Amino acid sequence: MARDHAQAVDWYRKAANQGNAIAQYDLGYAYENGYGVKADTLEAKQWYARAANQGHLGAQSRLVALAAPGAVMAVRKRALSIVSQLAGCSAAAALHPRPNACGSIVTHKRLLRYTSASRRVPHGSAALARFRSPASVVQRVELRFRSCLRGGGNALRLGQLTKRDGSMGAPSATRVMPSLSQIPVSRALQMLLRKAAEHATLLPADESAIRALRMRTQAVSAGADVVRQGDQPDVAVMVVSAMLARYHTLESGERQYISFHIAGDLPDVQSLLLDVMDHSLCALNAAEIGLVGHKELRDLFLRRPALCFGFWRLTLVDAAIFRQALTNNSARPQIARLAHLLCEQYYRAREAGLAQGESCSLPVSQTQLGQALGMSLVSVNRALKRLRAERLADLRLGTLTVHDWSGLERIAGFDPGYLHVAQVAEIARTRFKGRGD
Repeated sequence: MARDHAQAVDWYRKAANQGNAIAQYDLGYAYENGYGVKADTLEAKQWYARAANQGHLGAQSRLVALAAPGAVMAVRKRALSIVSQLAGCSAAAALHPRPNACGSIVTHKRLLRYTSASRRVPHGSAALARFRSPASVVQRVELRFRSCLRGGGNALRLGQLTKRDGSMGAPSATRVMPSLSQIPVSRALQMLLRKAAEHATLLPADESAIRALRMRTQAVSAGADVVRQGDQPDVAVMVVSAMLARYHTLESGERQYISFHIAGDLPDVQSLLLDVMDHSLCALNAAEIGLVGHKELRDLFLRRPALCFGFWRLTLVDAAIFRQALTNNSARPQIARLAHLLCEQYYRAREAGLAQGESCSLPVSQTQLGQALGMSLVSVNRALKRLRAERLADLRLGTLTVHDWSGLERIAGFDPGYLHVAQVAEIARTRFKGRGD
């Protein structure tokens, strides 16, 4: 079906006039790029300002970009100079790791990536006055850099520095905030042990080895990036609470969400053997994660081969979900696409003990659903209305409610076999030579 930008603009305008921040952002984006209307930067700024006044981070980022287009390059150049001076080293040496106030490693090379725009952008039209000059952006970043390298209170708020995000309706992404988690490490390790037991037959020595891992837990703000496309992470991430998502960033700035992850999942365990991340990992809502060093995990797998097979099987289940998503997005009609994704999320939450009766958490917007399913915002809205009207399922305020499981399963053509839930593969039961108790 061909895209009708003019019709989309009409729908955006109706919603925007009723105060919908996402529609206001999308309307501004349309005016900025000439989609369905004549390109008009001034009109785009006005709509961005209205969305920014409601706290829309993407609109705030676009206001900064339109007001000071040369700011990002100026900030990057200034940032390298600042890091070198404060660390008392050369520009080359500034790329080496340096521990932050939490004791975790933050490389200066990564700090340079935090310099595209600040999440604490002034709302609305005030942003236009505050960011007229790239120098003001440089000054804000310089203050943040100095605070981080001093190890002061703001050193824990690296997540406040964000990247530019021009994607349609997508929230602006931030780095992980290394704030303290409320979940004890022992509980997180127990979740990891339970996940390993789903995919392998564990001996007492295997269980003890997992409990001995040096894991740290960390809180992540909603919308924050845990890992970004192009990063070279040295830790593996486990979801301890809430939900994370993986996505690709296209050259246009548009996102393609490729998977959603619930508590107990290890969404980037592939990074153990891959040098560079080919996708990003973000928090859909305020989440808590567990972090384990790659080297420690690799040593564990060499010592305890059953765990290696278990984690390998986990990545194979991930691949099965990706294959199903490919079929879903390319071969099923739009209503079935959405129904299938809802079935998958509810089924996985129910099997993990995270569902409450007919409901489970699914903190995604209609824009994000569209970016996951290859559907327009209007198509997602229509599909949800149909599911709601037929009393099959509903998604409101981050909660998915399934009213008729068999009906939803039927319209989606859903078969949960590809999820391989709570099934231990025969290969994982192999008794390895020299494996002790």
